Amino acid sequence: MKTALMLTFRDAKKRHWNDSEDASQKESPKKKAALDDKSDYLKPESAPAGSVRSPCKHFTLKQKKTIVNNAKPLGIRPIAKMLKIPKSTVSTWMKIDLSAHMNLNRHFPKCGRPISYGQAIDDKISQWVLTQCDLKIPVNVEGIYMYVKELVSKELPKSKFSASHTWGDGFLRRHRFVLKSRTSLAQYLHKDLEEKVSSFHKFDDG
Repeated sequence: MKTALMLTFRDAKKRHWNDSEDASQKESPKKKAALDDKSDYLKPESAPAGSVRSPCKHFTLKQKKTIVNNAKPLGIRPIAKMLKIPKSTVSTWMKIDLSAHMNLNRHFPKCGRPISYGQAIDDKISQWVLTQCDLKIPVNVEGIYMYVKELVSKELPKSKFSASHTWGDGFLRRHRFVLKSRTSLAQYLHKDLEEKVSSFHKFDDG
């Protein structure tokens, strides 16, 4: 009799834990409805042609800010599960001041020479740099120059724009980008120092 009671208690306890796990995995109707309403405008942009990376890495700054605003009341886990992105990604976005990135041009509208290719292309360049940072891909000044050259030649074939050091310095200040060593952005060297380093490599190769 005592053995039967122990087995019954054990089975009841096991069912209790199973029911608790099932309940914890189910979202409340109110929270589920809120997530469904937001699923349309939280979809990421399509990945660039030739890209093999997950499209979840291509959210715009505006979409990231929307995700963060919804993750605060609804929770990181439901938002990450709905968008199929890591919880750590959402947590990182919540620690970053995305509003500052979105208002950079408003705060620093006259850094560097007036851009000849238009604000839309300048925003694309800025977004590309931020995307590389999200992907943990190192970016240096020469990499930015190469991307700008390809983008401008594609968008404005007749443009005579040239990515000079003056433009690069203005672009970095305009978007408040800081190039540091051992981070997602490489160290921005002075022109004279870059020439010395380049000469050293040529001498070493020779």
